[in-house]
Amino acid sequence: MKVVNEEYAVWLDNIGDEIAYWEHYLRTRGGDYPDDFRFRLNPDTEVGSRDTRLARRLSLLAPVDIFLLDVGSGPLTNLGKNVPGKRLHITACDPLADVYNTLIDRFDIHPPVRTTFSDGENLSHFFPPRRFDAVHCANALDHSYDPLSAIVEMLKIVKPGGFIQLGHFENEAVSENYHGLHQWNFTERNGDFVIWNQKSDISLTQFFGEAAFVDTERTPSEPKNWIVVTIRRNELTDGFLQERSSTLPQKYQTSLFRHFEKHLGTA
Repeated sequence: MKVVNEEYAVWLDNIGDEIAYWEHYLRTRGGDYPDDFRFRLNPDTEVGSRDTRLARRLSLLAPVDIFLLDVGSGPLTNLGKNVPGKRLHITACDPLADVYNTLIDRFDIHPPVRTTFSDGENLSHFFPPRRFDAVHCANALDHSYDPLSAIVEMLKIVKPGGFIQLGHFENEAVSENYHGLHQWNFTERNGDFVIWNQKSDISLTQFFGEAAFVDTERTPSEPKNWIVVTIRRNELTDGFLQERSSTLPQKYQTSLFRHFEKHLGTA
């Protein structure tokens, strides 16, 4: 797999913390957040009750049937399940899906949307091109091992006229002192979306050039600002994407599950 080996190794070494968090959450039916747990399991919730931007953008799409991908969803997608006037079809994916589904079955939980296997960096290996009207990722991409590649992969599978929406806390790696999975910072600079850490500083506007439209908003909040990024295809996107491929190793899903399986023994 063509990724920066060091970042991938750090991700593998620290993903056990993520599994431990969600194991506790599922076993205790939400732990300190029982209302959140009930929301995630309720098929009658509205997208707008948690994300008014996303609900508005979905409502403006032309089709009645909207196909939405939630990337890095965890075991239970945080999205509401309905948008007025639309039929919403949600697919949730996460690289730890197999582990999460094992836990869900263990604790006899029945989600309205089951998480399927895929990491953000290899989406086009699991979903056909131009499959989704919208791709959503919140509070997850900054935990990935290669967020820039993940964004490129999202662009491959979103339809023309659709959009990608990213939402993350600002400069999370700095806030967490680069501990565990917190290896990437996201910020807004003069309207541009910037991905950076101690080694890299990448302007998404410069990276895409004229091959995609990138809009970035900073929402002041406590204790951290929230960065919302919207990315849309244009007529130059296909040419840009043809030059950028993802390489997936054979038996990738099986090898990942075996790596994480040791965490399930202590759950």
